[in-house]
Amino acid sequence: MRRLSLCFLSLVTRISAVTTPPSIFRQASKNVLYKAGKTVEITCEAHGSPRPVYTWKRNGIDFSPSGNDDRVVQLQNIGTLVFTKPEAKDEGIFQCFATNNYGVSASVKVNLREAKLKDFPIMPDVHRNPILGSDLTLDCVPPESIPVPEVFWALRRPGGGFDPLNLDARVTKDIEHRLRILNVKMEDRMDGRGYICMVFNRLMRKVTQGPQYFINPGGGES
Repeated sequence: MRRLSLCFLSLVTRISAVTTPPSIFRQASKNVLYKAGKTVEITCEAHGSPRPVYTWKRNGIDFSPSGNDDRVVQLQNIGTLVFTKPEAKDEGIFQCFATNNYGVSASVKVNLREAKLKDFPIMPDVHRNPILGSDLTLDCVPPESIPVPEVFWALRRPGGGFDPLNLDARVTKDIEHRLRILNVKMEDRMDGRGYICMVFNRLMRKVTQGPQYFINPGGGES
């Protein structure tokens, strides 16, 4: 009887060693960004015995890489999708499923989006004539950007190019990216140089700029 029990336990151990449900161990982050025309991957790879079969959903609907002009392929024996020439129509919420006879494992939902930074609309230079000692606000409404851009203020150099504007307790940038100057002084004229709001998308390595603001303290503006 004891020998029979040991044989049965050994058999169960051998079976469990070779039959396991899928478990995804490599997957993409929840947000995957790509540059137009640049290859991007959505990773999905799982352990399991028998070897899992991989399927995908896009926006909750079954998705097959075939029929995408060979722009989208699934790597052999794993679930990873490779977009060789991604287009705007490829954006969406993707989820990977690894399946065998013993279960299903689902990846996180991945938001695939194109990185972009639009330009500011073309606007004329803005001239402000604040009263000395008053407060002054210069507006900045960044254009659409994916991912969220860095926003900073700069001064245009006379010969071209820009210098970052030094901020302090009197000259600050608020959470809406507006430049706020408390107690305007003559030095805020900056020798006639223009103040410019700059927007930088690090992934795109692209900068775009808003209109120039010229400040002439001592005028009649309140």
